[in-house]
Amino acid sequence: MVVVKRLLFRVLLLLSLLVIVAEVWGATTRRKKSTTTTPKKRIRKSTTRTTVKSTTTSPKTESPIYQFCRNYNRIKKKVHDTAQSEDFIIGTRDFITEIFDDRDRQHGSFYQRGRKQLKFHFESFYKVEYDRAVEACLYRKLHLLALDTADEIDDFYFYWRGEIVGYEDREFLWTSAAPCSKSDPLNKATNSCSSVTWCPNNVETRLNYTLNLSNFTRPYCIIFRTTGKKFEPMDCSFKSIFSCESACSRPILPPKNECQKDVNGN
Repeated sequence: MVVVKRLLFRVLLLLSLLVIVAEVWGATTRRKKSTTTTPKKRIRKSTTRTTVKSTTTSPKTESPIYQFCRNYNRIKKKVHDTAQSEDFIIGTRDFITEIFDDRDRQHGSFYQRGRKQLKFHFESFYKVEYDRAVEACLYRKLHLLALDTADEIDDFYFYWRGEIVGYEDREFLWTSAAPCSKSDPLNKATNSCSSVTWCPNNVETRLNYTLNLSNFTRPYCIIFRTTGKKFEPMDCSFKSIFSCESACSRPILPPKNECQKDVNGN
């Protein structure tokens, strides 16, 4: 009986030792085994910002000529941007064709005028506002009257008041002039100047009198008063007759060496 107890005791002791050894061995193995994983490499986002320089542009400074002729050029651009080829009327037409044209065009006739140099002008039958006068000339491939020479201003043609049927009073004529000029800009203190700029050709005309713009607001329109031979500011909604002429107001003669005599020696 004693032998059995001793044997049992030894077996239990052996089992205990085995358990202890197993635990020690397991702990050692776990320490040797790596318990960490290689962290993924973080991709660092670029924090560099693309700097866009401010490209704020200051308003373009209008040229003096454009400032003076802003209204005329506005009307001209509108016609060129919206008109179709069939909208234009070119050359002279007989009276019947002129009157019964179903297009909304101002009616009139062509006349010769001038003492030193005869020129053809289209003359309106009726009074219209400034905008309509400019448009009517442009639709005929012409431009509104430009009295940019002393000869034209003194031409008796503009002071003749005929009794032709259908004509209105000729005391006022719309012109293509704008008040003031590059050499004689607007005097802001008095709101006046003593010159005009002719918008179709940018010619300046100095006056021996003053244009007072105080009683008018932009856009300024210039009318020619035949009774006093003077240009005057006028409200653009005023109705007046008008005259159109070709764009070339100052013909350029060729040099003498370019002229050749014909068989008759002329």
